[in-house]
Amino acid sequence: MERIASVDGQFHEGNPSSGQKGTKVTANYLNGNQEIVVGLGGDILNEAEEITLAETHGILFASPAEGLSVSYHLPIYATVGPLKRYKIKNIGQGEAVIDAADGKTIDGDATLPLLPGDRCEIAKDGANWQTI
Repeated sequence: MERIASVDGQFHEGNPSSGQKGTKVTANYLNGNQEIVVGLGGDILNEAEEITLAETHGILFASPAEGLSVSYHLPIYATVGPLKRYKIKNIGQGEAVIDAADGKTIDGDATLPLLPGDRCEIAKDGANWQTI
């Protein structure tokens, strides 16, 4: 994201008595900020059963029971913003398997297995999902 268009890249209040105008805030700037906030935030889930994440989600504590392998699906790629990220941690005793609901890949693979205690952050790369 680019800095605001001012001499020093900072916001400035205007001064009506001297005729100095404040920093012009553009829709492009505000929309960029909105994407960053939406991309990094979201609801916190604690799930033991299979679920498909949505854009409103941000953190998933996967908690599959011991001896089980539970699938957790990333949403359809086109339904989330370009900067969307998910933070996922397996807090269960079983295996959490992360995949994409629409067949997209994660680091080039169809699935990302998380053993108990494993964690990752997943973000869009413009075509598929990548771990960070």
